[in-house]
Amino acid sequence: EFNVNLTIAFKIENGKIGNSLKNVMISGNVFDAFKKEIIFSNKSFVESSLITPYILLNDMSVSA
Repeated sequence: EFNVNLTIAFKIENGKIGNSLKNVMISGNVFDAFKKEIIFSNKSFVESSLITPYILLNDMSVSA
């Protein structure tokens, strides 16, 4: 099980990027999350020594 606070996220509806969401939390089970389709961006997020692609996960629980 995981709970992650996101500084900024975007709502995606009907395949289009919608409004930005600030200070939200996603939660779920990591094994269930990776059983479903995952989409990795060809762009990277860089924060200090962390370099990671943007990741689209489906069916996450979101709290705002």
